[in-house]
Amino acid sequence: MSDTRINMPEADQQEPLAPVIVLRTSSDKMELELLLQQPGDNTRAPTMEELQGAIAEKGVIQGINSTALQALCQMPAFNRAMVIARGTPAATGADGYLTYLIRQTKELKPKLLDNGNVDYRDLGLIQNVKKDQPLCEVHPPEKGADGCDIFGKVLEGKYGRDPFDPAGKNTVYNEDKTLLLAAVDGNAEVVRGTINVIDVLRVNGNVDNATGDINFVGDVVINGDVVSGFRVVSEGSVTVKGSVEGATIEAKGDIVVGEGINGMNRGSMLAGANLRCKYIQSCYIKANENIYADSIMYCTMECGGNVELGGKRATLIGGRATIAGRLLGKTIGTDSHVATYITMAATGTKMHQEILDLTASLKEIDAENTKLLQIMARFEDLMKQGRVNDVEQVKAIQNVKDNYLAQLEKRNTVQGNLEKIKQEQLEASRENSYIECKGRVHVGVQITFGPLTMTVQNSFVNSRICIVNNDIGVLNL
Repeated sequence: MSDTRINMPEADQQEPLAPVIVLRTSSDKMELELLLQQPGDNTRAPTMEELQGAIAEKGVIQGINSTALQALCQMPAFNRAMVIARGTPAATGADGYLTYLIRQTKELKPKLLDNGNVDYRDLGLIQNVKKDQPLCEVHPPEKGADGCDIFGKVLEGKYGRDPFDPAGKNTVYNEDKTLLLAAVDGNAEVVRGTINVIDVLRVNGNVDNATGDINFVGDVVINGDVVSGFRVVSEGSVTVKGSVEGATIEAKGDIVVGEGINGMNRGSMLAGANLRCKYIQSCYIKANENIYADSIMYCTMECGGNVELGGKRATLIGGRATIAGRLLGKTIGTDSHVATYITMAATGTKMHQEILDLTASLKEIDAENTKLLQIMARFEDLMKQGRVNDVEQVKAIQNVKDNYLAQLEKRNTVQGNLEKIKQEQLEASRENSYIECKGRVHVGVQITFGPLTMTVQNSFVNSRICIVNNDIGVLNL
Protein backbone atom coordinates (compact mmCIF):
# COMPACT_ATOMS: atom_id res chain seq x y z
CA MET A 1 0.00 0.00 0.00
CA SER A 2 1.08 3.58 -0.57
CA ASP A 3 1.29 5.82 2.48
CA THR A 4 0.08 9.34 2.84
CA ARG A 5 1.09 11.13 6.00
CA ILE A 6 -1.04 14.07 7.07
CA ASN A 7 0.66 16.38 9.64
CA MET A 8 -1.80 18.52 11.53
CA PRO A 9 -0.86 22.17 12.40
CA GLU A 10 1.44 22.77 15.36
CA ALA A 11 -0.37 23.56 18.56
CA ASP A 12 0.60 25.27 21.74
CA GLN A 13 2.33 23.08 24.29
CA GLN A 14 -0.62 23.48 26.60
CA GLU A 15 -3.11 22.21 23.94
CA PRO A 16 -3.53 18.55 22.95
CA LEU A 17 -1.62 17.53 19.86
CA ALA A 18 -3.43 16.67 16.65
CA PRO A 19 -2.89 13.06 15.53
CA VAL A 20 -0.91 12.16 12.45
CA ILE A 21 -3.22 10.54 9.85
CA VAL A 22 -1.55 7.94 7.58
CA LEU A 23 -3.56 6.58 4.60
CA ARG A 24 -2.59 3.53 2.53
CA THR A 25 -4.33 2.25 -0.66
CA SER A 26 -4.08 -1.36 -1.81
CA SER A 27 -2.46 -2.18 -5.12
CA ASP A 28 -5.82 -3.17 -6.64
CA LYS A 29 -7.36 0.12 -5.40
CA MET A 30 -10.06 -1.79 -3.58
CA GLU A 31 -9.13 -0.91 0.06
CA LEU A 32 -8.05 2.15 2.03
CA GLU A 33 -6.29 1.69 5.36
CA LEU A 34 -6.06 4.43 7.95
CA LEU A 35 -3.40 4.55 10.67
CA LEU A 36 -3.46 7.13 13.51
CA GLN A 37 -0.07 8.05 15.00
CA GLN A 38 0.65 9.99 18.24
CA PRO A 39 3.11 12.83 17.94
CA GLY A 40 3.13 13.13 21.75
CA ASP A 41 1.58 11.88 24.94
CA ASN A 42 -1.18 14.46 24.90
CA THR A 43 -2.44 13.58 21.39
CA ARG A 44 -6.17 14.18 21.01
CA ALA A 45 -8.71 12.25 18.97
CA PRO A 46 -9.17 13.23 15.34
CA THR A 47 -12.23 15.13 14.25
CA MET A 48 -14.57 13.90 11.53
CA GLU A 49 -13.62 16.90 9.41
CA GLU A 50 -9.92 16.00 9.69
CA LEU A 51 -10.52 12.38 8.68
CA GLN A 52 -12.85 13.24 5.79
CA GLY A 53 -10.47 15.91 4.55
CA ALA A 54 -7.54 13.51 4.53
CA ILE A 55 -9.60 10.90 2.66
CA ALA A 56 -10.79 13.50 0.15
CA GLU A 57 -7.24 14.69 -0.40
CA LYS A 58 -6.32 11.06 -1.18
CA GLY A 59 -9.05 11.02 -3.82
CA VAL A 60 -11.07 8.19 -2.29
CA ILE A 61 -14.81 8.64 -2.85
CA GLN A 62 -16.33 5.15 -2.80
CA GLY A 63 -17.11 2.64 -0.06
CA ILE A 64 -16.14 4.87 2.90
CA ASN A 65 -17.13 3.43 6.26
CA SER A 66 -18.58 6.45 8.08
CA THR A 67 -19.39 4.38 11.15
CA ALA A 68 -15.75 3.40 11.55
CA LEU A 69 -14.68 7.03 11.17
CA GLN A 70 -17.13 8.12 13.88
CA ALA A 71 -15.78 5.39 16.18
CA LEU A 72 -12.22 6.70 15.65
CA CYS A 73 -13.35 10.17 16.54
CA GLN A 74 -14.83 8.93 19.81
CA MET A 75 -12.27 6.25 20.74
CA PRO A 76 -9.12 6.61 18.64
CA ALA A 77 -7.06 3.46 18.14
CA PHE A 78 -3.49 4.70 17.68
CA ASN A 79 -0.81 2.80 15.78
CA ARG A 80 -3.29 0.20 14.56
CA ALA A 81 -4.20 0.16 10.87
CA MET A 82 -7.81 -0.39 9.95
CA VAL A 83 -9.71 -0.50 6.64
CA ILE A 84 -12.04 2.44 6.41
CA ALA A 85 -13.01 2.19 2.73
CA ARG A 86 -13.70 -0.82 0.51
CA GLY A 87 -14.54 -1.00 -3.17
CA THR A 88 -17.26 -3.24 -4.55
CA PRO A 89 -15.76 -6.12 -6.57
CA ALA A 90 -17.28 -7.01 -9.93
CA ALA A 91 -19.66 -9.97 -9.53
CA THR A 92 -19.55 -13.16 -11.61
CA GLY A 93 -22.92 -14.01 -13.18
CA ALA A 94 -24.70 -17.35 -13.20
CA ASP A 95 -23.22 -20.10 -15.34
CA GLY A 96 -24.97 -21.08 -18.58
CA TYR A 97 -26.93 -24.31 -18.65
CA LEU A 98 -28.86 -26.61 -20.99
CA THR A 99 -32.48 -27.72 -21.04
CA TYR A 100 -32.82 -30.91 -23.08
CA LEU A 101 -36.12 -31.04 -24.95
CA ILE A 102 -35.82 -34.73 -25.79
CA ARG A 103 -35.39 -37.88 -23.76
CA GLN A 104 -31.77 -38.18 -22.60
CA THR A 105 -31.75 -41.85 -21.69
CA LYS A 106 -32.85 -44.93 -23.60
CA GLU A 107 -34.97 -47.18 -21.42
CA LEU A 108 -36.18 -50.26 -23.28
CA LYS A 109 -39.44 -50.92 -21.50
CA PRO A 110 -43.03 -51.52 -22.66
CA LYS A 111 -45.20 -48.45 -23.20
CA LEU A 112 -48.03 -47.81 -20.77
CA LEU A 113 -51.14 -46.80 -22.71
CA ASP A 114 -53.72 -44.25 -21.60
CA ASN A 115 -56.29 -46.98 -20.96
CA GLY A 116 -53.96 -48.73 -18.53
CA ASN A 117 -52.89 -51.50 -20.90
CA VAL A 118 -49.27 -52.16 -21.78
CA ASP A 119 -47.91 -52.28 -25.34
CA TYR A 120 -45.10 -54.82 -25.08
CA ARG A 121 -43.99 -54.14 -28.67
CA ASP A 122 -43.37 -50.43 -28.20
CA LEU A 123 -40.15 -50.39 -26.18
CA GLY A 124 -39.13 -46.78 -26.85
CA LEU A 125 -36.09 -47.80 -28.90
CA ILE A 126 -36.51 -44.85 -31.26
CA GLN A 127 -36.96 -41.15 -30.54
CA ASN A 128 -38.16 -39.66 -33.81
CA VAL A 129 -37.51 -36.00 -34.53
CA LYS A 130 -38.27 -33.90 -37.60
CA LYS A 131 -35.96 -31.47 -39.36
CA ASP A 132 -35.80 -28.08 -37.55
CA GLN A 133 -37.33 -29.58 -34.39
CA PRO A 134 -35.82 -28.04 -31.23
CA LEU A 135 -33.68 -30.57 -29.38
CA CYS A 136 -32.08 -28.52 -26.66
CA GLU A 137 -32.50 -25.04 -25.24
CA VAL A 138 -29.22 -23.25 -24.53
CA HIS A 139 -29.25 -20.76 -21.67
CA PRO A 140 -26.19 -18.48 -22.02
CA PRO A 141 -24.19 -17.39 -18.98
CA GLU A 142 -25.31 -14.23 -17.26
CA LYS A 143 -23.23 -11.12 -16.61
CA GLY A 144 -22.61 -10.28 -13.00
CA ALA A 145 -23.24 -6.88 -11.44
CA ASP A 146 -20.66 -4.15 -12.07
CA GLY A 147 -18.27 -3.23 -9.27
CA CYS A 148 -16.40 -0.05 -8.35
CA ASP A 149 -12.99 0.65 -6.76
CA ILE A 150 -12.50 3.17 -3.96
CA PHE A 151 -11.67 5.91 -6.48
CA GLY A 152 -15.03 5.48 -8.26
CA LYS A 153 -13.81 3.58 -11.30
CA VAL A 154 -16.47 1.16 -12.61
CA LEU A 155 -15.38 -2.49 -12.79
CA GLU A 156 -17.22 -4.54 -15.45
CA GLY A 157 -19.18 -7.52 -14.19
CA LYS A 158 -17.96 -10.98 -15.22
CA TYR A 159 -19.88 -13.60 -17.20
CA GLY A 160 -20.41 -17.09 -15.82
CA ARG A 161 -19.06 -20.17 -17.56
CA ASP A 162 -20.41 -21.24 -20.92
CA PRO A 163 -22.54 -24.41 -20.91
CA PHE A 164 -21.38 -27.66 -22.47
CA ASP A 165 -21.74 -27.69 -26.27
CA PRO A 166 -24.35 -30.39 -27.03
CA ALA A 167 -24.11 -30.16 -30.85
CA GLY A 168 -23.45 -33.51 -32.49
CA LYS A 169 -24.08 -35.14 -35.85
CA ASN A 170 -26.90 -33.68 -37.95
CA THR A 171 -27.69 -30.83 -35.56
CA VAL A 172 -27.52 -27.06 -36.08
CA TYR A 173 -28.02 -23.95 -33.95
CA ASN A 174 -30.53 -21.21 -34.64
CA GLU A 175 -29.28 -17.70 -35.40
CA ASP A 176 -28.85 -16.55 -31.82
CA LYS A 177 -27.61 -19.98 -30.68
CA THR A 178 -30.30 -20.35 -28.07
CA LEU A 179 -31.77 -23.53 -29.62
CA LEU A 180 -30.12 -26.63 -31.01
CA LEU A 181 -32.20 -27.96 -33.91
CA ALA A 182 -32.33 -31.19 -35.87
CA ALA A 183 -30.75 -30.74 -39.30
CA VAL A 184 -32.51 -33.83 -40.70
CA ASP A 185 -35.37 -36.18 -39.86
CA GLY A 186 -34.08 -39.04 -37.75
CA ASN A 187 -33.58 -40.73 -34.41
CA ALA A 188 -32.29 -38.41 -31.68
CA GLU A 189 -29.78 -39.91 -29.26
CA VAL A 190 -27.97 -38.29 -26.35
CA VAL A 191 -24.50 -39.71 -25.68
CA ARG A 192 -22.63 -38.16 -22.73
CA GLY A 193 -24.56 -34.94 -23.22
CA THR A 194 -23.99 -34.71 -26.99
CA ILE A 195 -27.06 -34.92 -29.22
CA ASN A 196 -26.82 -36.83 -32.50
CA VAL A 197 -29.60 -37.25 -35.05
CA ILE A 198 -29.25 -40.53 -36.94
CA ASP A 199 -30.96 -40.40 -40.33
CA VAL A 200 -30.50 -44.11 -41.05
CA LEU A 201 -31.64 -46.54 -38.37
CA ARG A 202 -29.55 -49.74 -38.33
CA VAL A 203 -30.79 -52.78 -36.45
CA ASN A 204 -27.88 -55.19 -36.08
CA GLY A 205 -30.03 -58.25 -35.39
CA ASN A 206 -33.68 -59.17 -35.74
CA VAL A 207 -36.77 -57.10 -35.17
CA ASP A 208 -38.25 -59.08 -32.29
CA ASN A 209 -38.91 -58.84 -28.57
CA ALA A 210 -35.51 -57.26 -28.02
CA THR A 211 -36.31 -54.25 -30.20
CA GLY A 212 -40.08 -54.07 -30.27
CA ASP A 213 -41.86 -52.50 -33.22
CA ILE A 214 -39.94 -50.00 -35.34
CA ASN A 215 -41.44 -46.63 -36.27
CA PHE A 216 -38.86 -44.35 -37.83
CA VAL A 217 -38.88 -41.11 -39.81
CA GLY A 218 -35.91 -42.09 -42.00
CA ASP A 219 -34.44 -45.14 -43.73
CA VAL A 220 -34.31 -48.44 -41.84
CA VAL A 221 -31.71 -51.17 -42.40
CA ILE A 222 -32.30 -54.49 -40.62
CA ASN A 223 -29.38 -56.89 -40.74
CA GLY A 224 -31.48 -59.83 -39.56
CA ASP A 225 -35.12 -60.92 -39.91
CA VAL A 226 -38.48 -59.39 -39.05
CA VAL A 227 -40.19 -61.87 -36.75
CA SER A 228 -43.88 -62.77 -36.84
CA GLY A 229 -46.26 -60.26 -35.32
CA PHE A 230 -43.91 -57.27 -35.40
CA ARG A 231 -44.25 -54.08 -37.37
CA VAL A 232 -41.75 -51.83 -39.15
CA VAL A 233 -42.92 -48.39 -40.29
CA SER A 234 -40.61 -45.96 -42.09
CA GLU A 235 -41.02 -42.59 -43.75
CA GLY A 236 -38.05 -43.56 -45.91
CA SER A 237 -37.05 -46.96 -47.25
CA VAL A 238 -36.80 -50.32 -45.45
CA THR A 239 -34.08 -52.86 -46.20
CA VAL A 240 -34.28 -56.31 -44.57
CA LYS A 241 -31.21 -58.44 -45.23
CA GLY A 242 -32.91 -61.56 -43.89
CA SER A 243 -36.53 -62.69 -44.24
CA VAL A 244 -39.96 -61.50 -43.12
CA GLU A 245 -42.55 -63.83 -41.58
CA GLY A 246 -46.07 -62.83 -40.58
CA ALA A 247 -45.02 -59.22 -40.07
CA THR A 248 -46.04 -55.83 -41.41
CA ILE A 249 -43.70 -53.43 -43.18
CA GLU A 250 -44.79 -49.96 -44.31
CA ALA A 251 -42.46 -47.56 -46.10
CA LYS A 252 -42.95 -44.33 -48.01
CA GLY A 253 -39.96 -45.35 -50.13
CA ASP A 254 -38.74 -48.77 -51.29
CA ILE A 255 -39.03 -52.06 -49.44
CA VAL A 256 -36.15 -54.45 -50.16
CA VAL A 257 -36.06 -57.94 -48.60
CA GLY A 258 -32.91 -59.96 -49.16
CA GLU A 259 -34.55 -63.35 -48.65
CA GLY A 260 -38.28 -64.11 -48.75
CA ILE A 261 -41.60 -62.92 -47.38
CA ASN A 262 -44.10 -65.36 -45.88
CA GLY A 263 -47.07 -63.35 -44.74
CA MET A 264 -48.75 -66.37 -43.11
CA ASN A 265 -52.05 -64.82 -44.29
CA ARG A 266 -51.66 -61.99 -41.78
CA GLY A 267 -48.60 -60.07 -42.91
CA SER A 268 -48.54 -57.10 -45.29
CA MET A 269 -46.01 -55.11 -47.33
CA LEU A 270 -46.94 -51.52 -48.17
CA ALA A 271 -44.36 -49.68 -50.30
CA GLY A 272 -44.70 -46.06 -51.36
CA ALA A 273 -42.26 -46.79 -54.20
CA ASN A 274 -40.84 -50.20 -55.25
CA LEU A 275 -40.93 -53.64 -53.61
CA ARG A 276 -38.05 -56.08 -54.20
CA CYS A 277 -37.87 -59.60 -52.82
CA LYS A 278 -36.88 -63.15 -53.81
CA TYR A 279 -40.27 -64.70 -53.08
CA ILE A 280 -43.56 -63.56 -51.57
CA GLN A 281 -46.15 -65.94 -50.20
CA SER A 282 -49.57 -65.61 -48.50
CA CYS A 283 -49.24 -61.87 -47.99
CA TYR A 284 -51.04 -58.64 -48.79
CA ILE A 285 -48.66 -56.53 -50.88
CA LYS A 286 -49.07 -53.05 -52.28
CA ALA A 287 -46.53 -50.94 -54.15
CA ASN A 288 -47.20 -47.56 -55.71
CA GLU A 289 -44.48 -48.23 -58.28
CA ASN A 290 -42.97 -51.57 -59.36
CA ILE A 291 -42.75 -55.03 -57.80
CA TYR A 292 -39.72 -57.24 -58.49
CA ALA A 293 -39.66 -60.87 -57.31
CA ASP A 294 -38.73 -64.39 -58.34
CA SER A 295 -42.15 -65.74 -57.40
CA ILE A 296 -45.42 -64.50 -55.91
CA MET A 297 -47.80 -67.11 -54.50
CA TYR A 298 -51.27 -66.83 -52.98
CA CYS A 299 -51.04 -63.09 -52.40
CA THR A 300 -53.43 -60.19 -52.68
CA MET A 301 -51.43 -57.69 -54.69
CA GLU A 302 -51.91 -54.09 -55.79
CA CYS A 303 -49.23 -52.60 -58.02
CA GLY A 304 -49.21 -49.03 -59.35
CA GLY A 305 -46.49 -49.87 -61.89
CA ASN A 306 -45.13 -53.10 -63.37
CA VAL A 307 -44.76 -56.56 -61.86
CA GLU A 308 -41.53 -58.14 -63.07
CA LEU A 309 -40.95 -61.78 -62.15
CA GLY A 310 -37.38 -62.96 -62.67
CA GLY A 311 -35.02 -65.72 -61.68
CA LYS A 312 -35.46 -69.39 -62.57
CA ARG A 313 -39.09 -69.60 -61.51
CA ALA A 314 -40.56 -66.18 -62.45
CA THR A 315 -43.94 -67.42 -61.23
CA LEU A 316 -47.32 -65.96 -60.25
CA ILE A 317 -49.56 -68.52 -58.59
CA GLY A 318 -52.98 -68.02 -56.97
CA GLY A 319 -54.40 -64.99 -55.23
CA ARG A 320 -55.61 -61.72 -56.73
CA ALA A 321 -53.41 -59.21 -58.53
CA THR A 322 -54.33 -55.70 -59.63
CA ILE A 323 -51.59 -54.28 -61.85
CA ALA A 324 -51.58 -50.78 -63.31
CA GLY A 325 -48.78 -51.45 -65.81
CA ARG A 326 -47.34 -54.67 -67.20
CA LEU A 327 -46.93 -58.20 -65.88
CA LEU A 328 -43.74 -59.92 -67.03
CA GLY A 329 -43.04 -63.50 -66.03
CA LYS A 330 -42.48 -67.11 -67.02
CA THR A 331 -45.30 -69.08 -65.41
CA ILE A 332 -48.80 -67.96 -64.43
CA GLY A 333 -51.01 -70.42 -62.54
CA THR A 334 -50.36 -74.15 -62.02
CA ASP A 335 -51.19 -77.55 -63.50
CA SER A 336 -53.65 -78.05 -60.64
CA HIS A 337 -55.73 -75.12 -61.95
CA VAL A 338 -55.32 -72.97 -58.84
CA ALA A 339 -57.59 -69.95 -59.22
CA THR A 340 -55.47 -66.94 -60.14
CA TYR A 341 -57.18 -63.58 -60.73
CA ILE A 342 -55.34 -60.84 -62.59
CA THR A 343 -56.82 -57.39 -63.21
CA MET A 344 -54.82 -55.21 -65.54
CA ALA A 345 -55.99 -51.79 -64.33
CA ALA A 346 -53.80 -49.69 -66.61
CA THR A 347 -55.19 -46.42 -65.29
CA GLY A 348 -54.05 -47.28 -61.80
CA THR A 349 -55.30 -49.02 -58.71
CA LYS A 350 -57.18 -45.89 -57.67
CA MET A 351 -59.44 -46.07 -60.73
CA HIS A 352 -59.85 -49.79 -60.19
CA GLN A 353 -61.09 -49.03 -56.71
CA GLU A 354 -63.53 -46.52 -58.16
CA ILE A 355 -64.92 -49.27 -60.37
CA LEU A 356 -65.38 -51.51 -57.35
CA ASP A 357 -67.08 -48.70 -55.42
CA LEU A 358 -69.44 -47.84 -58.29
CA THR A 359 -70.30 -51.51 -58.75
CA ALA A 360 -71.10 -51.76 -55.04
CA SER A 361 -73.29 -48.62 -55.32
CA LEU A 362 -75.27 -50.24 -58.15
CA LYS A 363 -75.94 -53.28 -55.99
CA GLU A 364 -77.17 -51.06 -53.13
CA ILE A 365 -79.43 -49.08 -55.47
CA ASP A 366 -80.86 -52.26 -56.98
CA ALA A 367 -81.54 -53.68 -53.51
CA GLU A 368 -83.34 -50.47 -52.50
CA ASN A 369 -85.37 -50.43 -55.72
CA THR A 370 -86.45 -54.03 -55.10
CA LYS A 371 -87.84 -52.99 -51.70
CA LEU A 372 -89.63 -49.97 -53.21
CA LEU A 373 -91.21 -52.11 -55.93
CA GLN A 374 -92.50 -54.51 -53.26
CA ILE A 375 -94.00 -51.62 -51.30
CA MET A 376 -95.67 -50.19 -54.44
CA ALA A 377 -97.11 -53.65 -55.26
CA ARG A 378 -98.70 -53.84 -51.81
CA PHE A 379 -100.17 -50.36 -52.22
CA GLU A 380 -101.66 -51.35 -55.61
CA ASP A 381 -103.34 -54.34 -53.99
CA LEU A 382 -104.83 -52.09 -51.33
CA MET A 383 -106.08 -49.66 -53.97
CA LYS A 384 -107.78 -52.48 -55.92
CA GLN A 385 -109.50 -53.52 -52.71
CA GLY A 386 -110.65 -49.96 -52.18
CA ARG A 387 -108.80 -49.71 -48.92
CA VAL A 388 -106.87 -46.58 -49.82
CA ASN A 389 -109.10 -43.65 -49.00
CA ASP A 390 -107.00 -41.71 -46.54
CA VAL A 391 -105.09 -38.58 -47.62
CA GLU A 392 -102.01 -39.67 -45.71
CA GLN A 393 -102.02 -43.05 -47.45
CA VAL A 394 -102.22 -41.41 -50.85
CA LYS A 395 -99.37 -39.12 -49.91
CA ALA A 396 -97.27 -42.08 -48.73
CA ILE A 397 -97.86 -43.90 -52.03
CA GLN A 398 -96.71 -40.85 -53.97
CA ASN A 399 -93.57 -40.54 -51.82
CA VAL A 400 -92.63 -44.15 -52.57
CA LYS A 401 -93.09 -43.59 -56.31
CA ASP A 402 -91.02 -40.39 -56.21
CA ASN A 403 -88.28 -42.20 -54.30
CA TYR A 404 -88.30 -45.04 -56.82
CA LEU A 405 -87.95 -42.60 -59.74
CA ALA A 406 -85.10 -40.81 -57.95
CA GLN A 407 -83.34 -44.14 -57.40
CA LEU A 408 -83.71 -44.99 -61.09
CA GLU A 409 -82.17 -41.65 -62.04
CA LYS A 410 -79.33 -42.19 -59.56
CA ARG A 411 -78.74 -45.66 -61.01
CA ASN A 412 -78.49 -44.29 -64.52
CA THR A 413 -75.90 -41.74 -63.36
CA VAL A 414 -73.81 -44.36 -61.52
CA GLN A 415 -74.08 -46.77 -64.45
CA GLY A 416 -72.95 -44.03 -66.83
CA ASN A 417 -69.94 -43.17 -64.67
CA LEU A 418 -69.06 -46.84 -64.40
CA GLU A 419 -69.16 -47.38 -68.14
CA LYS A 420 -67.12 -44.24 -68.72
CA ILE A 421 -64.38 -45.33 -66.34
CA LYS A 422 -64.32 -48.84 -67.77
CA GLN A 423 -63.94 -47.43 -71.26
CA GLU A 424 -61.11 -45.14 -70.13
CA GLN A 425 -59.47 -48.10 -68.49
CA LEU A 426 -59.86 -50.17 -71.62
CA GLU A 427 -58.31 -47.45 -73.80
CA ALA A 428 -55.39 -47.08 -71.40
CA SER A 429 -54.95 -50.85 -71.30
CA ARG A 430 -54.82 -50.95 -75.07
CA GLU A 431 -51.82 -48.63 -75.06
CA ASN A 432 -49.87 -49.30 -71.87
CA SER A 433 -50.83 -52.58 -70.28
CA TYR A 434 -50.20 -56.20 -71.21
CA ILE A 435 -49.09 -59.55 -69.84
CA GLU A 436 -45.96 -61.12 -71.26
CA CYS A 437 -45.43 -64.75 -70.31
CA LYS A 438 -42.34 -66.52 -71.67
CA GLY A 439 -43.47 -69.83 -70.18
CA ARG A 440 -47.01 -71.16 -69.67
CA VAL A 441 -50.30 -69.57 -68.70
CA HIS A 442 -52.29 -72.37 -67.06
CA VAL A 443 -55.96 -73.20 -67.09
CA GLY A 444 -57.94 -71.47 -64.35
CA VAL A 445 -56.25 -68.10 -64.70
CA GLN A 446 -58.76 -65.26 -65.03
CA ILE A 447 -57.54 -62.08 -66.76
CA THR A 448 -59.43 -58.78 -66.80
CA PHE A 449 -58.76 -55.68 -68.89
CA GLY A 450 -61.26 -52.94 -67.99
CA PRO A 451 -64.76 -54.32 -68.74
CA LEU A 452 -63.33 -57.40 -70.52
CA THR A 453 -62.64 -60.70 -68.77
CA MET A 454 -61.06 -63.89 -70.08
CA THR A 455 -60.81 -67.17 -68.23
CA VAL A 456 -58.11 -69.44 -69.62
CA GLN A 457 -59.71 -72.69 -70.84
CA ASN A 458 -56.66 -74.08 -72.60
CA SER A 459 -53.14 -73.26 -71.49
CA PHE A 460 -50.78 -71.50 -73.86
CA VAL A 461 -47.08 -70.64 -73.92
CA ASN A 462 -44.75 -67.82 -74.96
CA SER A 463 -47.53 -65.33 -75.29
CA ARG A 464 -48.51 -61.72 -74.90
CA ILE A 465 -52.02 -61.08 -73.59
CA CYS A 466 -53.30 -57.62 -74.48
CA ILE A 467 -56.19 -55.69 -76.01
CA VAL A 468 -56.70 -56.50 -79.69
CA ASN A 469 -59.64 -54.92 -81.55
CA ASN A 470 -61.60 -54.17 -78.37
CA ASP A 471 -61.17 -57.68 -77.05
CA ILE A 472 -58.57 -59.62 -75.08
CA GLY A 473 -56.17 -61.26 -77.50
CA VAL A 474 -53.33 -63.74 -77.12
CA LEU A 475 -50.32 -63.10 -79.38
CA ASN A 476 -47.22 -65.19 -79.84
CA LEU A 477 -43.92 -63.75 -78.67
